[in-house]
Amino acid sequence: MKSLNKILNKWGFLVPLAFVATIYGCVSVINFDVDEEEESQLVIQGEITTNPGPYTVEIYRTVPFFDAVSNTTSNRVNNAIVTLYDLDGAFERLEMVSNGIYQTSPTGIQGQLGHSYFISVEIGGEIYQSSVQVINPVPDIDSISLDVSFQSVTNSLGVITEDPYVDVFVNFQDNPEERNFYLWKWNGTVQRKTFPELFTIRVDGTPTISPLPCSQANGVQDCTCCNCWVKKTTRNPLSVFNDQFSNGSYITGRKAFSIPATADNFDVRTYLNVQQFSLNEDVYDFWDQIAKQNETQSSLFAVPSSEVAGNIRNINKEDELVWGTFSASAIEDIQIFIDQNDLGIRIPSDSINNSCLILSNSTNQKPSFWVD
Repeated sequence: MKSLNKILNKWGFLVPLAFVATIYGCVSVINFDVDEEEESQLVIQGEITTNPGPYTVEIYRTVPFFDAVSNTTSNRVNNAIVTLYDLDGAFERLEMVSNGIYQTSPTGIQGQLGHSYFISVEIGGEIYQSSVQVINPVPDIDSISLDVSFQSVTNSLGVITEDPYVDVFVNFQDNPEERNFYLWKWNGTVQRKTFPELFTIRVDGTPTISPLPCSQANGVQDCTCCNCWVKKTTRNPLSVFNDQFSNGSYITGRKAFSIPATADNFDVRTYLNVQQFSLNEDVYDFWDQIAKQNETQSSLFAVPSSEVAGNIRNINKEDELVWGTFSASAIEDIQIFIDQNDLGIRIPSDSINNSCLILSNSTNQKPSFWVD
């Protein structure tokens, strides 16, 4: 374990580390794949939060394991009737915005602290409903700390490597007046540097450098495609926590998640937004089961047990298994900037000899919030 010996406060500045955070075991993303011989099962995943909408519900069916690698959209469930209800009387039917993806209107229902919500999904005459979810409060994140660990990763060829990860830990005051359940996610923006001046073409079969026009290789003007800002998001978080044994305590050094230490995530500079969610107990139980099962699996390619079910049921067929959850959460977050040099390790460049605009979700316009 290589320590950063740093801690970042709420405003994102580096200060000396006064306390070394406890290192917890890693967890990784679980995909809802099934064994080749198992029949497909319905997956419904959605949420409402105190952040502004639109809110999304995703619906698809599991596919055989070896078909899943094709990454097609054939298993997406279209033309479902998805409705979000507030027990105070408001409701909204979601619009299908792409295959299997349904969203509320940006000006529609907005999540409110203390309100209760559930979703109803109608597919081919079958009606699925979630349990009722209350938006409970969540405390502020006071500060975060970072460390670097090396985790054993098995690639598709079965080769095991020791890959670096940036571990993120949170510090916050737990509310002593109620039982609390937490979940963490992250998103952000990475400043990426590419090398369009080294773009190559083949001339008579020989690779030949042919700088892209946007690189301004003659040095007269600044390169307009060397630096881009790339948006990053995460899905299917597995890091959850409850205060059963620490109710009312100040929580120090709780591991929120690990991020692969690659140029894709940490290049020139990274803007990291850490989100802390409140959960209802049944949603916490779902993610906790997934996390525990992931930790005990003997194979990277093992799949979750079919007994890991969420909080959504077919109202007429109680024995039908539905994976996924609908959650309602308050969110508090903290933002920091991380220079690659802050990590204390060398992250190899992926040496993209092309325009940085070829990267997904990229722009060459510096975001308004960016601080150099």
